[in-house]
Amino acid sequence: MPTQPALFDAPPDGLLAVRGDVVIHVNRAFAALVGADAADVVGQRLTDLLASGERDRLTSFEEQRDAGWQTPVTFRLRLRRHDGSGEVPADVRFVHTTDDEGPLLVISARDASGVTRAEALMGRLAEIATRDRNVADPNALLDDAEPIFLELGWRVGFIEIVDDGATTRRILAAPEGDPVGEYGRGLVDQQTPLEQTAIIAEVVRTKKMVYLDNLPVLMPSPVAQARRLTESMIEARLSRSVWCPVLEHDHVLYVLGVTGRDLSEHDAVAMQLFANLLAHTLRIGRLREELIRNERLAAIGEAAAFFAHEVRNPLAVVVNATEILARRIDDDVGRQLVDAIGEETARLRKMADEWLTSMRRSSAASPTSLELSQLVNEAISAARQDPLSVRSEATFELAVPGGVHVPGDRLLLQRTLVNLLTNALQHVPRRGRVRVSAAPEAHEVHLRIFNEGPPIPHTMAETIFQPFYSTRKAGTGLGLAFVKRAVEGLGGRIVLEDRSDGVAFSLWLPISDRDGSEALATG
Repeated sequence: MPTQPALFDAPPDGLLAVRGDVVIHVNRAFAALVGADAADVVGQRLTDLLASGERDRLTSFEEQRDAGWQTPVTFRLRLRRHDGSGEVPADVRFVHTTDDEGPLLVISARDASGVTRAEALMGRLAEIATRDRNVADPNALLDDAEPIFLELGWRVGFIEIVDDGATTRRILAAPEGDPVGEYGRGLVDQQTPLEQTAIIAEVVRTKKMVYLDNLPVLMPSPVAQARRLTESMIEARLSRSVWCPVLEHDHVLYVLGVTGRDLSEHDAVAMQLFANLLAHTLRIGRLREELIRNERLAAIGEAAAFFAHEVRNPLAVVVNATEILARRIDDDVGRQLVDAIGEETARLRKMADEWLTSMRRSSAASPTSLELSQLVNEAISAARQDPLSVRSEATFELAVPGGVHVPGDRLLLQRTLVNLLTNALQHVPRRGRVRVSAAPEAHEVHLRIFNEGPPIPHTMAETIFQPFYSTRKAGTGLGLAFVKRAVEGLGGRIVLEDRSDGVAFSLWLPISDRDGSEALATG
């Protein structure tokens, strides 16, 4: 029998030298792959090492190569375990060479068990996405996947990231009495600062998956309750973990944490794909909620627009009649009552006018290129004349550069700015300040309208833009709803800033050239 080459045992991959169909050399890595001693493999036929049907595939592969076909560099083969207990998938490469005794086939083999399991896992997780269920519910997706994790012996945590903290929302595939599961269940709905969860903090910072070969060893000592986690992991004999970000618009919403003794890098990739599926499910849910909300608002809006149109004429009659009646009443009490009727009627008429204006579709607008500083100055003049703010003694501070153009309909943009400035004038203290500033940012301009006065709680950042919601007793609740609709219709966005020194609205509008076309970003 030929002498075993000295370097044959050096590579980590399995090596096999075959002459004819007989194994003449084998290294320890290959022997371990099939669960045998090297001496047991040498002298066997190659056919005896292959699982059923694999020899025919290998012969076909060799025929294709001899015929001049471009064959794959790596070939997947199933090897027979030495004791006959099963099969081992291996990625193999072939090298045809010669030595003093003639032609020689050298085969390198790498264990593909982890790869094939990860491939199967990805297939099973992908199949879940096609099931007939509520595709917008991430919890339903987790419910469907839990039996798979349980079968693999993995423990899974679904962790929400909110306000620089991590809160475990669910623990999956952890039977009662399981140490890791018990540890995780003790954290459910409890927020932990990110500085105390080093691994999750790293995922949030990098927005990338983290794979660890040995979680207990790598856990830093300052981490809260790390000792308990280490003990649980040791007791459960789990030493590997993967932490996958669930992203939305480059922001980490959740982290999927998976622990398992046999987790591989390939499994980690499969779990990141599953995390991406969760992110997709969350986005579908948000889009569905927004669609339902918009459909309801559209239905309400159409009905309200019809109502507003129908009541304007009767209101005009009431206003005229009240003015005539006021001139015929001599006593003070009567005049006060008539004035009250007039004020409330004017408010109702204003509400009807604002609602009809807010229902205008962007398709009905006449877009053109508008100079922003001119628009702001015109809107300030109009807001000063508003009956509810005409008595204001507020001071305007302007920092709006000239030469910045935005695309849109002049009437629509003026109405938008007048609404915001009128709100500011009504909210600012007597002789307070209203600051209007603008700064170009690449392809858009950031416009901020700030007024001194009591701040609006940031918890109302979304509510304040809803129709009929107002912080003022006499407010219609339509002004900001119209503003949001108009700004988004122009391709921009608006937010209420979180301020403690007053109220500030930030708008981002596209920048256009003078001819009305959208300007290119210059960096």
